[in-house]
Amino acid sequence: MNGKAMIAALSGLPAVLLFAFAAATQVQAQVQGGLFTPPEGCETYMTVQSRSCNVSNHFICPQIDPDHKFRTDFGEAGPFFTSHIDGDAQWIDSGPPEAPTRTRTVAPITDPGSVTELIETGVDSFDFHQQSDDEGRTRVTGFDRILEEVEIDGEPLYRTEFEMTRRDADGRVIEQVRGREYVSARHKRFFSGFATDVTEDARETNARDRSPVEFIYPGDPGFRGTYPRYDCDLMSALPRRRETA
Repeated sequence: MNGKAMIAALSGLPAVLLFAFAAATQVQAQVQGGLFTPPEGCETYMTVQSRSCNVSNHFICPQIDPDHKFRTDFGEAGPFFTSHIDGDAQWIDSGPPEAPTRTRTVAPITDPGSVTELIETGVDSFDFHQQSDDEGRTRVTGFDRILEEVEIDGEPLYRTEFEMTRRDADGRVIEQVRGREYVSARHKRFFSGFATDVTEDARETNARDRSPVEFIYPGDPGFRGTYPRYDCDLMSALPRRRETA
């Protein structure tokens, strides 16, 4: 089943049921002894240390869907973000760990994002709606395009460029983001890279680089770790950053 067909099938599921399962699963994740412990019935399969003082623990929950993927991001102060995607990297929901369905994709999906299409053709567009407690219904449009093949910490990846625009219910642009990311054919998901928020008058603000540095698997030192190692002291002293790097 290709990405668009899979999203069509997903969109046919009762949304309330799907997102309730996601919330119940993610909110139970814990940190024990400095290590990430996924919700009961779930399994951590990868930890990624990234720039901008971020570490992500990736896990699966077969009781929700064997193809869906979850991750929880940690900064120096602890967990701050969790997300849920389907087997083709179409975004389902995300938000703070205590409220993981705060923002979610809603049907109908005009043009779902698809890692499969991106890798097969080199470019993929997307056009879908989100529902947020803060912003209500918004429309998200844009594209991803593969630039080149790269390798980071032994992990084969594609470097991509992207553009994304969010509009409110009246069609007014509320956010524009441009940047470069990484996509994995092995994991069928994106990893953050460099992104810049662009205001309506084309000034660039809030530039950030969250590129992956280390890919850590079961049995490797640092697997399930919750303390970020890179760029955590850019606003203070550098010696500790050199130690953790």
